[in-house]
Amino acid sequence: MNFIRYGLLAGTTVVMLLFTSKQSNAASMILQNANLAIPPAGSTVIGECATGGLCKPGDVLNLTYNPGTSSVFATNDTAYNFTKFIYTILPGQDAVWSSLSTFDFFKKAEVSSDGKVLTLSDGSFSAGATALFSATFFGNIPVNAAVTFEGSKAVPEPNTIVGLALVGAAGAYFGRRKQQSVN
Repeated sequence: MNFIRYGLLAGTTVVMLLFTSKQSNAASMILQNANLAIPPAGSTVIGECATGGLCKPGDVLNLTYNPGTSSVFATNDTAYNFTKFIYTILPGQDAVWSSLSTFDFFKKAEVSSDGKVLTLSDGSFSAGATALFSATFFGNIPVNAAVTFEGSKAVPEPNTIVGLALVGAAGAYFGRRKQQSVN
């Protein structure tokens, strides 16, 4: 019987060690996810710039996470492709980011060692794209966070420009040729 007690005690100790870290001392955890989406008809869609104030790299959006789950459709209505999002829990807030946070348009999600900064990178939230941003907040007291982005100016691909020019030139050529054959 003592062998079973010692086994249970050892197992419990191992589990506690595995789940104990700097981050687990926080009272609240925030899971932040985003997926590219087409909003259903009649849905409210906010603009990252028009509504959120994220118009150029380095701009900051202040958010308040309330207990529970919330979702919002947001469009990148800027002239930039967002290449990195940085979510920072503001000082004095007793919360951390969940390491399970993901954005399907970014391949990499990193949480800082203290759990206060969530960085999403290695991808792009393209100008004109829309995503469903969802947050689940496991806590009792609202938490304030700041969001910023890094990005690059959205410009048409050179192949797109050349392709459009060739299609336009071909259209003009064949249109002129057809008009000459009619006359």
